[in-house]
Amino acid sequence: MTTYPQETALRPRSERGDGIRLPRFTLQDLPAFDFALPIVPELVAPEEVPAPWAYKRFRDLEAKEAFRTLLLKEIDSAFEELAPGSAAEASTALRHLLNQMTEKGAVVLADIVDAQAFRTLVERYDGIMAQEGSGSFIHRFVDLRRSIGLLTDPAVNQPLLHPLMVALISYAVGGPVRIVDARAKDAEPLSVLAQDNMLHIDNTPFNDEYKILVTWRRGTTEGPSGQNFTFLPGTHKLARSCFTDDESTTWSSENASIFTTPDSIRKVFAAQQRLNNETRPAVVEVCDPERPLSSVFAAGSLVHHRFRTASGQPRSCVIVAFHRVADNPGRLVSDIEDTPNASLSELLTCGAADESYGPRFLALLKASAGEIADLLARWGRRPDRPVPLPLPEQTLSGQRFDEWMAAATEAPKVQEIRDREQVVPFGEILLREEFFDLVWRLMRFDKHGPLDLILHHDNHEEPRKWARNLIREASKDRLHERLAGWSQDLEQPRPSDALLPRQVRDLVTQVLDLVKLDGSQQPPADWRGDLSGMSPEVAGLSVTQLLRDLSEAVVRCEDLPAYLSTCLFVFWAVDAAYSLDGRRNTAVQAISLRLLRHYVLLSLTSAG
Repeated sequence: MTTYPQETALRPRSERGDGIRLPRFTLQDLPAFDFALPIVPELVAPEEVPAPWAYKRFRDLEAKEAFRTLLLKEIDSAFEELAPGSAAEASTALRHLLNQMTEKGAVVLADIVDAQAFRTLVERYDGIMAQEGSGSFIHRFVDLRRSIGLLTDPAVNQPLLHPLMVALISYAVGGPVRIVDARAKDAEPLSVLAQDNMLHIDNTPFNDEYKILVTWRRGTTEGPSGQNFTFLPGTHKLARSCFTDDESTTWSSENASIFTTPDSIRKVFAAQQRLNNETRPAVVEVCDPERPLSSVFAAGSLVHHRFRTASGQPRSCVIVAFHRVADNPGRLVSDIEDTPNASLSELLTCGAADESYGPRFLALLKASAGEIADLLARWGRRPDRPVPLPLPEQTLSGQRFDEWMAAATEAPKVQEIRDREQVVPFGEILLREEFFDLVWRLMRFDKHGPLDLILHHDNHEEPRKWARNLIREASKDRLHERLAGWSQDLEQPRPSDALLPRQVRDLVTQVLDLVKLDGSQQPPADWRGDLSGMSPEVAGLSVTQLLRDLSEAVVRCEDLPAYLSTCLFVFWAVDAAYSLDGRRNTAVQAISLRLLRHYVLLSLTSAG
């Protein structure tokens, strides 16, 4: 792996000749961008949403309740067949967890495996992260499609996909489920207000998404004691509102799912208190210094985040997202054969969502009833180590609550950290390689800036996830490699490089007309690692959807930081289309160059 210096030292001015000058631009030097009004979040009661038909949570209610009844009947009968004497106790313990999930929106579990077994998981995880982790100033990230064995290997997957947790999620959504996303993340102590750790609700208001989040102190078998999962219990009973435009199209956006101002959080607290009939807000911080934790929660409706601070210990985690198969058919990994004798974890990751999926899912859960009963019984024998974690004891108060509120609303934004950590030598003259190095370093921050993509009521934005992560989670080495392909095209920034939002949108539309990524193209050799076992056809679908949604988002940017990050994503998404098409379309190449120069100009522009 290439090693890069911490910062490229500028050569003496006398040695630079006619290099690239770095003037400090302001918005007054550029055309008026006419930024849009901000979109703000709004939580309402389910009966108050403008278009309840668009929310999968509120559909098929009778079928969902029938499935819940069937699921409990199958598991209860299996408990009775396996151990008649303890079946009632197991059924009661299971229902206790189901009730907590219904009332609080989350359950937090521990002691699923012993420390020695968890050590095996940690060693496997650390090896994957060391080999594949894409480091950034915010976190290290791995798309687990690239390392699916972590999810399917019974030697390590029990804390990640224990049948009990799968049963809890399946009961909550009212049907068989599958994995739609799986990722690993390492987080160092850091205070930052970035999309990765803002107080938020996941995915889209129109989906019913649940997650399993497994957390531990990095490199150990100890529990998380820093960068902790935090949530507002009961808020999953509310719903994010949505918008209906003049064409009767129902939609939302990612900014309608984040809560970053004191006013927006106070409104959430007020709704929570009315809902729970409480006099004070409740915020639960999931923490146990001794035990790794597996949290199961309503990610698509529960207000939550990673309580990111500059103190505490570094945290490792695995995040696995689930949808009801009827709501979102498909497969997490499509290049592994689905076999009739697949295990539960293999079905969840690779199973074909056909008419046989539901019966297979139920049969595998029933066959796992022994594992579920054993775990419930083991927890019952250790009242000194309560499982699930008692949430009232995890509720924040006093100084810790004040620290949380400050972290959720006052932490530095990405732009502030960039300006502090990556000083731009305005007024200097840079050699071409020095200028390339500066642009590369600025991109490493800007790809984590604000990005507000549309959320469609029919969920057709779902394929864009891979293409988005390809940009946001690119390692510094891969970013350097991709940018190097444009190094000879980086020129003196000028105000004439500026593009209005509608011009950026129009360029993206041209790219979509010029390049049809149908899988027939041959991506260049240097892209094999980027595809993560994904076919060129599926990758092309992801890039195409991202481009469509970026063309809509770019005209809704509310300020310069949002426009900067969005335009950077536009450039790299167009570059992805150009690359997946074999880098043969000169018109798309020219558009990419215009977008790159536009981004560079914005990166050197201040709002003042």
